[in-house]
Amino acid sequence: MNHFINEPKPSHFGGDWSQQKLSVLSKYLSAYTTVLKKQNFSLIYIDAFAGAGKLDIPSEHSLDSQSLLIEQEERDEQEQYRHGSPLMALATTPSFDKFIFIDKNEQSLQNLCDEITRQNHAEKSVNYLVGDANEEIEKICDKVDWKSHRAVAFLDPFATEVEWRTIETIAETQAVDLWLLFPAMAVNRMMTTTGEVPAQWQEKLTRCFGTDAWKQVFYKPNTQQRLFDGASNRKVMRPFEVLSGFVNDRLNSIFPGVGKRNLILKNSKNSPLFLLCFACSNPNPKALGLALKIANHIIDTSS
Repeated sequence: MNHFINEPKPSHFGGDWSQQKLSVLSKYLSAYTTVLKKQNFSLIYIDAFAGAGKLDIPSEHSLDSQSLLIEQEERDEQEQYRHGSPLMALATTPSFDKFIFIDKNEQSLQNLCDEITRQNHAEKSVNYLVGDANEEIEKICDKVDWKSHRAVAFLDPFATEVEWRTIETIAETQAVDLWLLFPAMAVNRMMTTTGEVPAQWQEKLTRCFGTDAWKQVFYKPNTQQRLFDGASNRKVMRPFEVLSGFVNDRLNSIFPGVGKRNLILKNSKNSPLFLLCFACSNPNPKALGLALKIANHIIDTSS
């Protein structure tokens, strides 16, 4: 099957974890369009956090702020390196028929549009959507005729912006392959060691996982509680491994096929930053088997 996997062209989009992410996505997109180019489908690429400019980071003084969960050096690294997927997708050969780029920031999309024109991709069919990714994806999934279309969606949030309902909506199409960049470090930091998680963070975690079962998965009774220590729970050991398994369990609950493991992307300090996860919504055994074979091979050879 190696003839389906083309090496991505060198790019200037960032550091090791970002290049690893883009390499995996690029290989899959090329294999995907190669397999489907002779079938009677219109192929769509959806990038839900397209970016192309400065990220809007919430104030560190807010309890609800995601930046409380990410140190300054990590924020700088992510701001510098997180973009590049839209331009990489546009360069995929064979090409997708349509591209949908979503971002909350209108100026970012304008910058992206300008860069697309500069790189001679202006002839491609591109739709720019300004808005919340969760809302826009729901509209797309409701509007598209999935009998005649197939798609790959890439969800690349900065932190916990993606709600579980959005992932369910993608699964319900039975026609979209999903690559999800799950914010492992941000989620891990929201789940405090003592289990005393602020109510606002609990709500975010429950929306992110689609269940409050994370409370039982990541916390166990503290059998070694010290005198005057108010904590009644302790966080599980090896939380990133537990998190990766839990995310896959959740994906398996709604998709007919999920990658056998996730790719752990690490920052410059060698700390887990994201989980790169794959899920296929097409229940057709042949299509599902091939998608999983390709995705699993790419992840295995990218570790």
